[in-house]
Amino acid sequence: MEPVVNTKPRLFAFVLMPFSSSFNDLYELGIKQACRDEGWYCERVDEQNYDGPIIERIFNQIAKADVIIAVMTGQNPNVFFEVGYAYALGQRVILITSDAKEIPFDLNQYSHIVYNDSLVELKKALGKKLAWAMSHPAEPVVEPAADLEFFIDGREIVEGETYEVSFAKSSFATFIFIPIQLEVFNGGATTTSGDQVLALQTSVFYQSEHCIRLPGLEYHLNYLSPVGPLFPESWGVSSTSLQWVLSGSKEPIMPIPVTLVIFTENGKREIEFFIHAFR
Repeated sequence: MEPVVNTKPRLFAFVLMPFSSSFNDLYELGIKQACRDEGWYCERVDEQNYDGPIIERIFNQIAKADVIIAVMTGQNPNVFFEVGYAYALGQRVILITSDAKEIPFDLNQYSHIVYNDSLVELKKALGKKLAWAMSHPAEPVVEPAADLEFFIDGREIVEGETYEVSFAKSSFATFIFIPIQLEVFNGGATTTSGDQVLALQTSVFYQSEHCIRLPGLEYHLNYLSPVGPLFPESWGVSSTSLQWVLSGSKEPIMPIPVTLVIFTENGKREIEFFIHAFR
């Protein structure tokens, strides 16, 4: 049998950054390596062969690229100008800076990767955004609420993991209730708007005070208490109480699949995990 050859072209990331030797490690060991690891092809304009003015080539590559990676460290005016052009074209842009204090007021509303001079942190954060961009080609490169991290009892909620919580029966022994408390951490460089809405989605028949059974679907949305605006590096708490109506004293089979849904004005983000409830 002939080996299967993948002839699909790799996605192209065009990098905007100052042309200074002090940024070489950042580019070669951080940005380029993150792109390779996630299956992207990346270049700066000084690595390309072309004819004509350099600014025309830059504009051409910005228009062609699947995503723009812009290093804002040092507040280079050329990079700022080129980023503005990319946004004017409606391109997807990933902004990178070494220090959150360097982010100007007009760009403070845009999510930045703040790598604090750590190439390890840069590769990790950039890799996540590139993976998101590859799997969601028609959506903004910044996943909705991407800077928010969620925890149960001190454990970060990670796709596919199982988390233990306790439950109790009601005094009438007709239902059990499972209290859920999420700790929310803003790991970004800017204050969150506080407009996001959190819900737990499950196909198991749960009831709660703020629960919606979606028409024609087999699952419910159990809304959690709101989390207000969070400053950078600050925490908030959101909670709900899931309820299971007992039928013949039959308790739910554990673990239970649950999806944390974060609704924002830019779309929704979902994290699927499992809850293992015990007495």
